[in-house]
Amino acid sequence: MALYLAAYLILVAWFKWADIYHAHFAASGWIVAVNNIFRVAFIFYLFWMVHAVGVLALRLGGTPHRIGQNELDSLGIAFFAGTGVWHFAMLGLGFLNLYRPSIAVAITVPLVGLSYRDLRKAVVRFAEEGACSKPWFWRTSDHPLDRMTAIVLAVLGVIVVVALLLVKGLYPSGGHDYFMHYFPYLRSVIERGGLWPNDAWYHFYYSKGAGLYFLGMLLTDPLAPQLVTFCFIVAGAIALFQLLSRLAPQTWWPCIGVILWLGLYIYTPGTGEYKFHGGWGDFEKYHELNAALMIGVIWLVASVLEQGGRAWLLAAGSATIAAIIINVTIAVYLGLLFSILTLWFLLRRRFAASLACAGLAAAAGLTLSAILVLNYAVTGLANDQGLLLFWKYADVEKLYDLGALPWVILLHHDTVQLVANGIPWDRHLLLFLFEALRFGLLFPLLGGGVLVATVAIICRRAVFKADHQILVLVAAGVSYLVLVLAVGRAQPVSFFRYSSFTIPISVAAGVACWAAPRWNHSWNARWASSPFIPALVLYACIPAAFATYQSKAVAMVGGSAWRFARGADSIDQAYSSQAGWMGRLPWGAIYPGARGAHSVVGPHVRIWSMHMHSYCMLPDCDVEAYPAFTMGRDWDRLMFGTPEEGRDALRQAGLNYFLFSREIAALFGITDALPRSALFAPDNIGRYLGVQWTDGQTVLLTWMGPKTKPLDQEWLAAYAQAVKVSAAASAFPYDTLRDIYLDLRATPHPWRSFLLPR
Repeated sequence: MALYLAAYLILVAWFKWADIYHAHFAASGWIVAVNNIFRVAFIFYLFWMVHAVGVLALRLGGTPHRIGQNELDSLGIAFFAGTGVWHFAMLGLGFLNLYRPSIAVAITVPLVGLSYRDLRKAVVRFAEEGACSKPWFWRTSDHPLDRMTAIVLAVLGVIVVVALLLVKGLYPSGGHDYFMHYFPYLRSVIERGGLWPNDAWYHFYYSKGAGLYFLGMLLTDPLAPQLVTFCFIVAGAIALFQLLSRLAPQTWWPCIGVILWLGLYIYTPGTGEYKFHGGWGDFEKYHELNAALMIGVIWLVASVLEQGGRAWLLAAGSATIAAIIINVTIAVYLGLLFSILTLWFLLRRRFAASLACAGLAAAAGLTLSAILVLNYAVTGLANDQGLLLFWKYADVEKLYDLGALPWVILLHHDTVQLVANGIPWDRHLLLFLFEALRFGLLFPLLGGGVLVATVAIICRRAVFKADHQILVLVAAGVSYLVLVLAVGRAQPVSFFRYSSFTIPISVAAGVACWAAPRWNHSWNARWASSPFIPALVLYACIPAAFATYQSKAVAMVGGSAWRFARGADSIDQAYSSQAGWMGRLPWGAIYPGARGAHSVVGPHVRIWSMHMHSYCMLPDCDVEAYPAFTMGRDWDRLMFGTPEEGRDALRQAGLNYFLFSREIAALFGITDALPRSALFAPDNIGRYLGVQWTDGQTVLLTWMGPKTKPLDQEWLAAYAQAVKVSAAASAFPYDTLRDIYLDLRATPHPWRSFLLPR
């Protein structure tokens, strides 16, 4: 135990002493390789810290000392039981402004010490279970080809896990949204030490619940989010394996299903429009945390219904609470799932099962209500995703004080447009449903499974023994269908990424279909125990997956991940070269113009960019853009007032530097309505702003003074042309917002809610 605890203390000390992200961002070599070894070790310790909290919670809940039918059951139950406790506790610490490295260490060291006993017991139990009997495949078949296939699958499983760790667990990535606003919000929370709203205004609604992300960043470095997600994916793989072991016992399907799920995550470009927007499966975001939690909830709920037991129910409730704290919108899905199950068992007069599901539905509802009340109390708005519903109850004065009022009004305008232009009720909706379910990737498993099960049903040879697991999967599918039809149509790209939680559910459904047939006695032995059929389905999924991939891109991503893992590339090089990743730009996560501007103004100085693609993942670099960041509460003075009023409003908000790039403007235009203001109008900007720095393509502007150079006619002409063709500037509802603010300014404070055009 002393060695185990000492290793953890060394790990924490390494991250605080080396501080690779801040002190050695551009360094390569052994220091990066050693840092990655410590990052892998942190994944291990994080799992056992969550597990230790889960064990304590279960003991307080009065559960027996040993839970589950085997050690994998015990590991999964305890881990998911700990997730809700951890995220609830981190939420409280965040609002107490206690996000400090010293506090994180003080909390985790005792838990690491407690987890040693759990780790030791798990190792002993695994050894005992392995010593009691040979592996089932060794008993059911003496055929050398079967055992050879087993070895091949074992090797493939190791390769998949290692590849996933290198590509998604260690390599710095994240995509457009993460570079632009996810990461700046997370970093700002850590710098401020608390969860209260910051300049990345709408991430208060999205990201404040990512408690273990913040814990990881406090203990290690800003690259911790992907490590936390990898840890959760491991827990999700345990849940999926155990679920598949009930759906297809004594077969190879559980191994195949887990390998397939993890393998699909290695490279996730998507297709068509989704590929253009960066694909899916980024471990730096919260969608994959939800994927692990959702398959965990389904496994736990099915076990509650099948076996009963307080431990399963407590773990399911904890995972439900964690999922909603992390992503409040998943409460709708979980509420539907639990409500369907409650009604089903009520109709079947199974009151105990109905009560358990009703309790989980109540937990989901109470957690959702608490989050919405918290949002309203802090910001004046319950949630931005339900803006069309929540706007009439909004506290306009609070939104004004936070500087978020204009962005909320604009979001309302955009949401109305999204709903009006959602996916129509025709074949396009069916196609979207299949794409969101990743049917193209899982066609051999899902399509083939449905065909096999259908033939077995027609021949009266189908037997679905795991009734409760099948029931929960059906309820999950129905709930998802309702979710797609209700909300997915309006935001297809975002919903496509969001719906990655359905992949393990789809895998489980496909396995259930393949395991359904019960042929005659001679066929059954080969059908159930042979690895050939599951392996054939797995191998068929590989070309189905790679049919949409570019082998060259896969090789580039894998090569980059390996170079970074062994220290050949620095964090700077990894972020600057995102070649092979879908939706990435030539400059990766660090735009050269933003790098140059940051070197001039220094750390923690706000730079407002007129382009949302001018990323800056450098340490302490604050490049901000519309619509993710606020510009002060007197934004209307900037947009609709005189140039002098606009200048005063920006100075009061701490905005004195502005970025414009001809290169980005040529590719994407100006993605901000700022040029519609009098201060930034093409015929006026040269009177108030001058050049602080330029590299020929990018210009850093600041207020005219002795250290600035005037804007020349060539630049002004290029700027005027960029403004002229800017879709964001031309589509900006200038007159509507001006009239709204004229009415507001004529009203005494505190401002009240008012109707917005629909």
